Amino acid sequence: MRTRTRRRPDWKLSSALGIVTLVFLAPLLWVLLLALRPQSEALSSSPLPSVLTLENLHRALSRGSLVDLTQNSTILCVAVCLVVVPLSLLAGYAFARFRFKGRNLLLFVFMFSLAVPGLVNLIAIYQFYAVAGLINNPLGLIMVDVAAALPLATWLIRSFVLSIPVDMEEAATIDGCSRLGAAVRILLPLTGPVVAAVLVIVFVTTWQEFIVAQTLMSDPSMGVVSQGLLAMQGEYSTDMTGLAAGAVFISVVPVALFLLLQRRFVDGMTAGAQTG
Repeated sequence: MRTRTRRRPDWKLSSALGIVTLVFLAPLLWVLLLALRPQSEALSSSPLPSVLTLENLHRALSRGSLVDLTQNSTILCVAVCLVVVPLSLLAGYAFARFRFKGRNLLLFVFMFSLAVPGLVNLIAIYQFYAVAGLINNPLGLIMVDVAAALPLATWLIRSFVLSIPVDMEEAATIDGCSRLGAAVRILLPLTGPVVAAVLVIVFVTTWQEFIVAQTLMSDPSMGVVSQGLLAMQGEYSTDMTGLAAGAVFISVVPVALFLLLQRRFVDGMTAGAQTG
C-alpha cells in the first residue's frame, strides 16, 4: 500500500508570501484606520486612533452624495457589463474558431487599442459629444466604457475558447447539432469561469474610472461615485479622514463582487492564460 509523504512547508516561500501580503495590505489598513480616526487626529503620528468613530463616514456620505452616486455607478456598471459580455462572447468565439480574411489584422487592432492610453482620445471624444449632445448623458459614458472594456474582454474569451478542444463541437455537429447549436449547448456552459472574470474586470474598471466621467459628466447629480470624493477636497485643505471614509465606502461593492466570484474569476484567468 502506497503511503503518502507529507511535504514539509517551505518557510522561505511562506515568508516571502507573507511579506508581499503585508506590503499590499498595509496601505489598505492605513486607509481603514484613517477612516475610523477622529478628524482632529488626521495628522497624528500615532498609528492607532485614540477612539474609533463613524463620524467621518456620515460626513462623507452627506458632503459627497455618495449614496446617490453609488446608484448611478451601479446602473452604469451593470449596463456596461450587459453590453460587453455578449459582444465579447461573440467576438472571442469568432476569433478562436473561424478563419476569415483580415482576421489577424482585426485582432491586432483590438490588441493595439489596449496599448493606446484612453486619454489620447478624450479631447476628440469630448468635442464629438459636445456636437452630438451627449455631454451629461449616461448613454455617452456607457459607450466610452464599453469601447474601453471590449478589447480585453474579447482577448480573454478568445484565449479561453482556444483552450477548449474543438472536437467537442464537432462531435455535437455529427450528432445533428448545427454550428450555432453546438456552440450554445456545448461551449457556452463551459464559459462560466471566463465570463465571471470578464464581469469582475469590467465592473471594477468601470466603477473606479474617474477622468473620463469627470470630463463628460459635469452635472453633479449625474456623476459617478468616484467623483463624489472630490467633495472632500476644499479650496485650501482636504478632509483626509472624510476622504478615507468615502474611499472605504465606495470599495464595498467591487470587493463584495470579487469575493462572490473569486473562485470562478481565478479559474477563468488561469484557463485564459494557458493559450493566450
